[in-house]
Amino acid sequence: YYSPTTVSNITKQVGNLVEEFHDRTFKHSQYVCVFLDATYIPLKRGTVEREAVNIAIGIRSDGGKEVLDFSVAPNENGEAWRELLESLRNRGIEQVQLFIADGFIGLENVIAEIYPNAKFQRCLVHVLRNLTSHVRKSDMRDLMSEFKEIRQSESIEEAKRALDNFILKWKSKYSNQMRKLGKLSNLFTF
Repeated sequence: YYSPTTVSNITKQVGNLVEEFHDRTFKHSQYVCVFLDATYIPLKRGTVEREAVNIAIGIRSDGGKEVLDFSVAPNENGEAWRELLESLRNRGIEQVQLFIADGFIGLENVIAEIYPNAKFQRCLVHVLRNLTSHVRKSDMRDLMSEFKEIRQSESIEEAKRALDNFILKWKSKYSNQMRKLGKLSNLFTF
């Protein structure tokens, strides 16, 4: 149990650290890969509502990984992502080779505007999660195992063949999902 005064004092102390985190300039100007994702958590602003926490995690060429920044918005939207990415650029991140994110509509365009030389890849973990949300439990293990083979392919040709075989095998049971999967772009950028 914390008294309202204690919570207020903690918030003041942490608030300054959070502001410093959001305002810092980056030591590294280039990142090999940046993962973008949102998670929803309950936040209290008068009432408790689930809000999106947009998170950018960068991987440097030396293999180091760090949380670059985060932002809170009522929901995941293009404007929130635009502000976050512009803030990264304005604070010193000049180049990103690859962005990996879910299929949020409009995000790819925002990335292209702010980092025009960056490539984009759809997150295969998100693709698999979307698939498994429409699959019978009895098929789950086999489907996940076969999808993993796509992700672990040695070459793009092998990955494309594995995807074609995956779709061919599962389309009789899950035609809508396999049709959607076949239309997805940017699965094999990297």
